[in-house]
Amino acid sequence: NDLDFGDAPDGYPVMLSDDGARHVKTIDATGAPGLRLGTEWDSESDGTHSPQSDFDDLNPAAPDDEDGVTFGVLNPADPAAMTDVFVTGAPNGALLDAWMDFNQNNMWEPSEQIFSSQLVFNGTNNLTFAIPSGALNGTTYTRYRLSAGGGLAPDGPASTGEVEDYEVRIETPPANDFDFGDA
Repeated sequence: NDLDFGDAPDGYPVMLSDDGARHVKTIDATGAPGLRLGTEWDSESDGTHSPQSDFDDLNPAAPDDEDGVTFGVLNPADPAAMTDVFVTGAPNGALLDAWMDFNQNNMWEPSEQIFSSQLVFNGTNNLTFAIPSGALNGTTYTRYRLSAGGGLAPDGPASTGEVEDYEVRIETPPANDFDFGDA
């Protein structure tokens, strides 16, 4: 049970039968918790699909371990969308792989990878990524995977770190209406 799984909705690789993303719990040489997103890490025997990607938030048998990633405003065609990633257990840094389902087809495709072995350090890492102009408006899902080795896919095992899935909204900003009046 020392595995952490994702909790994205049906269609995404979450469960062992899907080869769902999973990370092994580690302890460092001093006995401190190993590499993680945020401060909490929970164990599951298998992944659980949840419609709002919040099973790990609501599961009363474990801490709310979805505490490592926050987002700024997400707009199509934004070349510098903001995300903050809080890392613990990485005194020498760690590597982040992440995806956002821009076309909302319940798959994280290679073209939807927003970070590929991005070096991050303990504390808050302020990162930016591009949202393509063709990204659909509405609710979609992200997967963030932190590890010592990097090079992760949206599915499969990792020997260190943590996986966190999030429900997010991409919205086209309202058009500006200007009234210049008469002079």
